[in-house]
Amino acid sequence: MGPRPAGRRRLPQRPGPDRRQFIDGWLRTSDLGRFDDHGNLYIVGRSKDMIIYKGYNVYPVHLEEILGSHPDVVQCAVVGAPQPDVGEIPTAFVVPRTTDPAPDLAERLAAFVAERVAPYQRIREVRVVDELPLTAAGKVLKRELRRQLTRQGPEGARIEETTHR
Repeated sequence: MGPRPAGRRRLPQRPGPDRRQFIDGWLRTSDLGRFDDHGNLYIVGRSKDMIIYKGYNVYPVHLEEILGSHPDVVQCAVVGAPQPDVGEIPTAFVVPRTTDPAPDLAERLAAFVAERVAPYQRIREVRVVDELPLTAAGKVLKRELRRQLTRQGPEGARIEETTHR
């Protein structure tokens, strides 16, 4: 594979978002990946979705996989909520399996994730919602979740940190 694969038309010679995605003929997708010991590539998220918490990189996809494995969760998404003293805090939006979830669901979900991740990766806030904003293709609109965080302010269950401040 090399720059400008066969069949790819040249872009117009003007600056813009599409033009800036190409560097030296290579398409920059902003996808983040890792290779395992066998050379297999795994996509772990997008650079624009990565959360910076106290200087640590926190990948939402990893937290979403853990949350999604909980039996009380139908759907979830994790985004960074701006927090002046730490950068961003991992904030989860969760659609529960039942229409009347237990009052302690947010705390139980945060504990469930905390048991499985490093201290800096813990979810600091959980918001239980009826549904997540989706595109026509069914993809979660994380930009809308971020907008909700900045528009509405804190209203989820803030999880107090017990260690690693």
